[in-house]
Amino acid sequence: MSYIGILSILAGLVVALLASRLKAFRGVRHFPIIFFGWHLIACIIGWYFSLSDPDPDSLKYFSLARYNMPLGIATDFVYWFVSAIYRVFDSISHPPSYFEYFLMFNVFGYAGCLVLSGMLFDVVRESPRPQWELVILFMFLPGVSFWTSALGKDSMIFLGIALMVRGSLNIRGRLVSFLLGMALIFIIRPHVGILAGAAAVAPFALDKRLSVQVKVISLMALAVAAVVLAPVVMRVAGVESLDPTTISNYVSERQGYNIEGAGGVDISNYNPLFRVFTYMFRPLFIDASGALGLILSAENLVLLSLVVLILARGWPEFVKLMVRPEMLFNLAFFVLALGLFSQTTSNLGIAARQKMMLMPSLYLLLVATATMRAARSGRFPPPRRTLVGPTGR
Repeated sequence: MSYIGILSILAGLVVALLASRLKAFRGVRHFPIIFFGWHLIACIIGWYFSLSDPDPDSLKYFSLARYNMPLGIATDFVYWFVSAIYRVFDSISHPPSYFEYFLMFNVFGYAGCLVLSGMLFDVVRESPRPQWELVILFMFLPGVSFWTSALGKDSMIFLGIALMVRGSLNIRGRLVSFLLGMALIFIIRPHVGILAGAAAVAPFALDKRLSVQVKVISLMALAVAAVVLAPVVMRVAGVESLDPTTISNYVSERQGYNIEGAGGVDISNYNPLFRVFTYMFRPLFIDASGALGLILSAENLVLLSLVVLILARGWPEFVKLMVRPEMLFNLAFFVLALGLFSQTTSNLGIAARQKMMLMPSLYLLLVATATMRAARSGRFPPPRRTLVGPTGR
């Protein structure tokens, strides 16, 4: 490892130290530093696994880094960005190694995790006894760090989605965060950006805090953006037209991708609800293969248990939260994205990586529900010390 890798690690440490002084991490000051170590370990493990993968996406990006790739969107943007990094460092001394690219992209994913965790800590801080442990449990699920620390799209789009979700909680005060997140999402995965724009329609229309003029202008801007960007998204996705036959053929084609690869399952005969369950919570031990499959199964079991437990106990609070435009936006984005991806993804490995885009909105909805229920019930855990510091303010 050369100075490039060392600088990448130091950059992450500087971000961690600066974040630990932010108001969002008051009461959990050590979390950013400890989590950086966890994220860095996940990055190293991900790099090691990619070496034995017969055809990893990360190696495709690295193999084309030496070429002067044109600027574009979606995959073309990542190709361009990776090649730009190559040219910058090659002009100074030497280009980054494959491992050093992982370390650089690890910083993007780590920054996204900090944005998400800081937002969640702010949410739980609204109760007299903040439930730090719930946020810590969500963030230390291995998939969050494993998939957001690799060379590729996932680290960058996770940062974009985290910024968007954070901005959605206070559009007026965090408009820059919201717009920056939306822009980054569209650049990396345009179809996800379209879903985010569609999810914003209902909250804008129902938000009583916004004037009629603002609503009309915002909805008109969204409509114009949809008309302008739709052809771009269709071209990137490979959809020739929006007629029902073409869409049906496209979905069938996507369902057939990677069925025969590792983690491939034939979802074509599943009903829509079971496809959703398969996408979110499989593998579950009985259909796991190898060490990675067992780790994914354990994580899915924890996530499934938390979803069932929180919603079963806090369903009334969850419903009440939906009157808030910011919560309605995140629910709409989660449902739209889950509906699309679960019907078109036939590989459990791809699903495990892809569903990280849904986690910021899901975590927000679950943490907000648990916090609201705790505040209403008046039953709070006694103050105690945790891994990252005292639970009190």
